[in-house]
Amino acid sequence: MLRFAFIFTFLFLLGANTLVAQSTDTRTIIHGKISYPLEFTVKLEYQDSPLLNPVVMETAINDESKFIFAVDIAEPQFLTLNHGLQKLQIYVTPASRMEMNFEGNDILSSITFSGDNNHDNLYLVQQQKSNGDSRFVNKELDYEPFPVMSNEATINLIDQKQPEAFAKKVTKFTEEKEAKLEDFHTSYPLTESFYELQKHSIKYQDMISRLNYPYVNWGKTAEYPVDYYSFTEEIDFDNTNAITQNPTYRWLLHAYGNYLFSKHADSPDASVIDTYDLLYSNIEESNGKYFLLASLLVNDINDEDFTLVDARKKHFYKNNPNKDLSQIVESAYNNKQRLEVGKPSPSFLLSKIDNESEKVSLYDFDGEIVFVSFWASTCPPCIANFKRTKQLKKEFAKKGVRFVNIAVDENKAACQDLIRKFDIDGINLIAPEQYSEVKYAYKVFLLPGYFVIDAEGNLTSLKGQPLDSVEGKLERLVRIQQERQQKASLEQPMMNTSEKAYIPAPMTESKEDIQEVQQPMKNKKKEAIQQVEDNNEAAQVQQPMKNKKKKTQKATRTKKKVNPAYNFGMIKID
Repeated sequence: MLRFAFIFTFLFLLGANTLVAQSTDTRTIIHGKISYPLEFTVKLEYQDSPLLNPVVMETAINDESKFIFAVDIAEPQFLTLNHGLQKLQIYVTPASRMEMNFEGNDILSSITFSGDNNHDNLYLVQQQKSNGDSRFVNKELDYEPFPVMSNEATINLIDQKQPEAFAKKVTKFTEEKEAKLEDFHTSYPLTESFYELQKHSIKYQDMISRLNYPYVNWGKTAEYPVDYYSFTEEIDFDNTNAITQNPTYRWLLHAYGNYLFSKHADSPDASVIDTYDLLYSNIEESNGKYFLLASLLVNDINDEDFTLVDARKKHFYKNNPNKDLSQIVESAYNNKQRLEVGKPSPSFLLSKIDNESEKVSLYDFDGEIVFVSFWASTCPPCIANFKRTKQLKKEFAKKGVRFVNIAVDENKAACQDLIRKFDIDGINLIAPEQYSEVKYAYKVFLLPGYFVIDAEGNLTSLKGQPLDSVEGKLERLVRIQQERQQKASLEQPMMNTSEKAYIPAPMTESKEDIQEVQQPMKNKKKEAIQQVEDNNEAAQVQQPMKNKKKKTQKATRTKKKVNPAYNFGMIKID
């Protein structure tokens, strides 16, 4: 089933030094103190564009356990604070000042705010404490929009709900959230912009929940009331401010795109239709329509489906009235690193999982065939393949293939336990999943991922190939490598023989033989000298030139003798 989800491929890290907040600073200043910090740094993530990469800033916690961020934002938006494994969503406005203090081991229960937007953020904390991350789990609704299939209790609970019952529960949940918002606003006045944003977000979440019902009702057919989807007529697809400022509205647009796709796929006269064409034909002219189309193009760019993008891009640029969206798509297209089969593989420099001080680079395997495996401790298919990859190593390691296992994971301890449990051979490296550059360099958005790199350091596939195809690829590369080595060993003696031909043979001629060859040359030289001496006029003209030439040659020889290092392009330092 089609998923509209942002794949942020251009992830980068900014080192933020301690900044001094001044009254004239137009940036948003976020500072505070962490009691009992779990790490030496704290991170802040915000979205510079709703379609492109999130920006992740990292700053050190000083000796007094304090930190500070200066963020340059043009519009109010939500940011995510990261410390340890904990995340906190906060709301800020341009050029505002906010102080936040919390304990490192329990942010939600200990945090306090002061300064701008403090009540707004207290409301967000209350929401996060009661609902978890509302983007993924609605505990009051007893369902997950993207459920984990192994959660049988949740699945069974969903299966028991029919569309009418589910809609009623959603309505009740929405009314409760609206009441909580009003009660909080009465006791702790919210800023007007945040209050309006929350009111709309509750309404959007209501629609998202209803649109997501077919997905949470996995495989179950249900008779929908005729008016079940009538609420979609209320969606305002032209809310430009909501696109940039309200993530819930953007999720609603994606949920509606999923709905259109499933509606078409389930219709009796369903035909094969391109997703881009489906969205373009079934959504009214609006900024929301072109935001969805731009999202689809950016996702295809991230998936390296450039043939499809090239076919759609021209149509999008011609019809899209929002040139900012076109610029974002073009920027993503131009900046995307195109991996090509037969071209150099992206390199990496990662720490060994059992020794962080020892780092390994792809360049360490120059001239060798390398099998790279991407995995994580939370990836069941990865773990299921451990036995097979172990067999591959047993078979090909003796043939010269190097095996590198990269754990794209934050939980190093869990990875180490699995390595010991399954006796995972090879070179085991770790790349923290959230900020892993190597994951994006190799375009590994799904795990596991397997890559084979030839002896010249070139990729043999664009994406992580299925494990079943790896053995044949390794066999072919090993055979090519062996043939080259055999050819080189056969050519070596020939090269030695050839090299001997260039060694000058020792001189064996007698003195008389040499004189016999040289005498005509001496006679010819005497005749030439005599001819010049007989021509007095020519001698008078040439003599000054000869004297000048001798002086020049003498000066040059003297210079070289003083500083011969210049002959090699070096600078001599006395």
